[in-house]
Amino acid sequence: MKIKATLNTLLALSLMFASMMVQAHTEIYFLRHAEVDMSNPDKPLLESGKQRAIALAKHFQGKEITHLFVTFFERNKETGLPLAKSKNIELIQIPKPGSQHEGKEVTNRSKGKIAIKPMLKSIKSLPDGSVAVVIANSGNLFPIMSKYGVTQIPCPSKKCFPKKEFDNIWKVTNTKGVITMSKTRYGN
Repeated sequence: MKIKATLNTLLALSLMFASMMVQAHTEIYFLRHAEVDMSNPDKPLLESGKQRAIALAKHFQGKEITHLFVTFFERNKETGLPLAKSKNIELIQIPKPGSQHEGKEVTNRSKGKIAIKPMLKSIKSLPDGSVAVVIANSGNLFPIMSKYGVTQIPCPSKKCFPKKEFDNIWKVTNTKGVITMSKTRYGN
């Protein structure tokens, strides 16, 4: 009996120690909005973009998503809506359209760079264990990723962003401050 009790205690202690060794991490999936109508100043999604937005929701089927952040442009919101609906989570626009930024109202035609600092603040405040999706425009993605600490991106600006590609997902994992990145594609 004493041997069995001792073994059970050792097993319990081993499991407890093992669970303490598992490091909590945060995953953030960064991606660009889907295909847009460049002839329209507001750049709404094309039909192919709407189909890609549906493909995005399917891509994350079976994956828990705790946060969905999009920059204030309508095209980013349109890209994220099918995912928000499929996961039954709130889509948070940053900064919120209609809010004020440096004394000016945030609209669909505001400068994209105004989203960088508030988006960075939001993702840096994610609790351990979060799984977030960030949808932004090409001018924001690499700067946000770079300022978050990702070093594997081609450059910290939009100069080297693949302009004709709308299907990239950059998965960034932060484990106790150690940041890694991998890239995949979706929707084809």
